[in-house]
Amino acid sequence: MNDDLRFAEPQQAADENAMGRTVELERSNEQLRLEITERKRVEAALRASEERFRRLVDSVTDYLFSVQISEGTPVGTNHGPGCVSVTGFTPQEYENNPSLWYEMVHEDDRKAVLGQINDLLRGKTPPPLEHRIIHKSGWIRWVKNTSIPRFDAEGNLTAYDSLISDITECRATMGALRENEAKYRSFLENFEGIAYQIDLLTMQPLMVHGTVSEITGYTADDFLSGRIAWLDIVHPEDRRIIKEEISRLETGAGYVANYTYRIRRKDGAMRWARDICRKVMVASQEEPIYQGAVYDVTARIEAMNELIALEARFSKAFNGLPLLMTISTIDDGIYLEVNERFLEVSGFSRYEVIGKSSVEIGWMMSSERDDLLTVLRQHGRIREIPGTLTAKDGHKVDCIYSGEIISIENRDLLLLIGEDVTEQKSLAAQLCHSQKLETIGQLAGGIAHDFNNILTAIMGYANLILMKMPDSDIFKGHIEEIVKAGDRAANLTRSLLSFSRRETHDRRSADLNIIIEDIAKLLRRLIREDIDMQICVAGEKIPIFADVGQIEQVLINLVTNARDAMPNGGRIVIETGVRKADVSWRSDTMLSAEDPYGVITVTDTGTGIDEQVKEKIFEPFFTTKESGKGTGLGLSLVSGIVKQHHGFIRVESQIGQGTTFRIFLPLLIEIRHDSGRPHIVAAQRLFGQETVLLAEDDTMVRELLRRYLADHGYRVLEASDGLQAVNIFQERWEEIDLLLTDVIMPGMNGWQVYDEAVRINPLVKVIFMSGYTPELMEGKGLAKSGLPFIMKPVVPDKLCRHIREMLDNTL
Repeated sequence: MNDDLRFAEPQQAADENAMGRTVELERSNEQLRLEITERKRVEAALRASEERFRRLVDSVTDYLFSVQISEGTPVGTNHGPGCVSVTGFTPQEYENNPSLWYEMVHEDDRKAVLGQINDLLRGKTPPPLEHRIIHKSGWIRWVKNTSIPRFDAEGNLTAYDSLISDITECRATMGALRENEAKYRSFLENFEGIAYQIDLLTMQPLMVHGTVSEITGYTADDFLSGRIAWLDIVHPEDRRIIKEEISRLETGAGYVANYTYRIRRKDGAMRWARDICRKVMVASQEEPIYQGAVYDVTARIEAMNELIALEARFSKAFNGLPLLMTISTIDDGIYLEVNERFLEVSGFSRYEVIGKSSVEIGWMMSSERDDLLTVLRQHGRIREIPGTLTAKDGHKVDCIYSGEIISIENRDLLLLIGEDVTEQKSLAAQLCHSQKLETIGQLAGGIAHDFNNILTAIMGYANLILMKMPDSDIFKGHIEEIVKAGDRAANLTRSLLSFSRRETHDRRSADLNIIIEDIAKLLRRLIREDIDMQICVAGEKIPIFADVGQIEQVLINLVTNARDAMPNGGRIVIETGVRKADVSWRSDTMLSAEDPYGVITVTDTGTGIDEQVKEKIFEPFFTTKESGKGTGLGLSLVSGIVKQHHGFIRVESQIGQGTTFRIFLPLLIEIRHDSGRPHIVAAQRLFGQETVLLAEDDTMVRELLRRYLADHGYRVLEASDGLQAVNIFQERWEEIDLLLTDVIMPGMNGWQVYDEAVRINPLVKVIFMSGYTPELMEGKGLAKSGLPFIMKPVVPDKLCRHIREMLDNTL
């Protein structure tokens, strides 16, 4: 047991010692681990610091370099890595060539740099020097060179250190800033207005500059010192404007005030000022300020007012003239302005015209505008060029236009002035048409004269035959038809004269039904085979007092118009009747609505007439037919004839359905017993034994009248012309009881024969004959009023009755 104790004690001591050393070793290991961790952290921090420094150095445009000096002479140089970004050269390149720094200095700056170096070599600290260097790339850079000498412990110069800063960008910025400052200074010195800054809180001016005295009569100091406030010189009526704008500036972010008001100068003169102001922040102020400018706009306002007045006068003249006026661009003809007359004639609204070209609107064709521009470019103006304007509804307006290049706001434009000559051209055409009709009328009169002579012979001889033909003669009916045909031919000559407005009126009582029936055969000859004509006359007589030939002419014209309205065939219905007029119908020739009228109704199934055309159909020269196929006189003639008979016309029509014309003619209340038919009976024998001097140049007519008068017991002295008649009258005037003379004869006319006869025998009796109407003879200067006149063709019975009445003094 003792032995065990003896061995156990040293073992225990050894274990304790081992345990202690283990603990100490563990402590050392832990300490070492902590030191290693700390070292790693420090190394990481160092690396991060170095990286930050490297980045900082790389980003800095400055760098350091040192020059070693021995015995007052540079012997070496050491450039920091920043030299690459500033100069483009590496530290190694500077080390290889110690003079490189001086060599890269701009030659114009080397003297200054050399002076700086000399100061350093003498131990002086020179002021910083700004100079240029030539970058390795060839670009010129500006640097700031700040250098200081370095001494050892004994005070000997051992080196100098230089900080090089790249100030190229800074110098450019400063240069621009100085330039801007110079411009701003020059602007303020030459500013033709008042530039100002006002404290937002105190409303006191901080800066007033510009032409203050020229505009206000006061100095800038008057306002800056507070001797006078700006609001004091503002017109009392306009101060409200300033207060309202200031209120908007206070509440509206980014609001720019721009307003005009009146100010009173120191000398009392009133001026107009334009104020432009906004709220801004400036570096010298903690709070926003008002900054703005005031301009004297008096001249502009006065010029504007004058311009407004001028524009008003121009607008009044522009829109008041009865001419079509437009202002347009030259090249493309875009309308910028048109006057009221242009809109009135064209039918367009201003909205439809402005911004459109003249070709689009229809003022002219492209070719017309090209021609216009050619003349315009050659002469700078155009004068009286004909053109056509197509109105909105499609109708053409004839124009004569002139134009000139005008300048508005430094822009060349075309002022075009057009005159609507449509009416003048229409009047000229009507005049030409009238002149043609005048010629036709004269020709018609001549034809009618000769034709009436022929009819006189035909009808006269026919009547002579009838006088001697017994009623039982089988040919008597044929002769009566010849007389009827003669009457019809006489009516045709009168119709021919109606077209020339030279008709005579032979009104008598007639039955409207018989007029229609007698002319029906002729009317059927006027229409085509594809047109059916129906005639429905009233069962009772319709007595009227009318010129039968003119009423027949009315029917001819209406049927002709109906035929032309049915190019593809159709139906014409002619009816007669009696009715009263409607009180709602208005007509200058309408009698009392209680009076009855005889009515002719002509209805067709043609194309119809629209309302606009219906209003014009009775106007002279109006026609819807193509050129060369209508005179425009047909319905005008119808209207004239109906009015002459104290009647009126009613027209009803529907497009595509047809047209109805109703002719209202006053009824003849005292109805005569004869029916109005031509009386084909033997003429009443109006005999006599007197001597008649017959002057007629037409042999056939003269022979007929001689025979007829001789058959009635008269002695007839014949003369083939006026001169022969005068000679006979001079020789035998005492035995001559009546002068029967044609008016138109060669050499000496009937009036002249009568004048000579009156000189010989003032009591001589005369009857004139002519195939010309009195109106036509008046146009020829051959008319004499108040003397007996018979229109050819001469009906023998009528002639004898006139002769008998004249000789018996009953006329």
